[in-house]
Amino acid sequence: NRDMEFPGQKSLGVVYHQEGEENGKRTYHLEKFQMPGAGRIEVRREEDDRAEVFFISEGDETETQLVGSTKTYEELSRNESRLTKAVKYSKILYYLARVAEVIEDFVFGDE
Repeated sequence: NRDMEFPGQKSLGVVYHQEGEENGKRTYHLEKFQMPGAGRIEVRREEDDRAEVFFISEGDETETQLVGSTKTYEELSRNESRLTKAVKYSKILYYLARVAEVIEDFVFGDE
């Protein structure tokens, strides 16, 4: 069991499966939980290694078990490097320039 605080967080995820080993190319399967307000989270591991997540409200210490939704997070799709994006955009601009040249040649003729 683990008691944790996440100040300012509105949601959190508990990973239950990871695919891949290489940085930037892993996929995580997780349960995402919404924080209902100010308080803290307690994660309890069951014997079957399943996590149960409880919200303990600030002040009256009321405990509520949270129900998560299944999500998938792919590192590659989220953390695409600036260089990779720049290469993609430069290719697009290159092809647009080529189209403009063809149109210019058609309208004004080859010189």
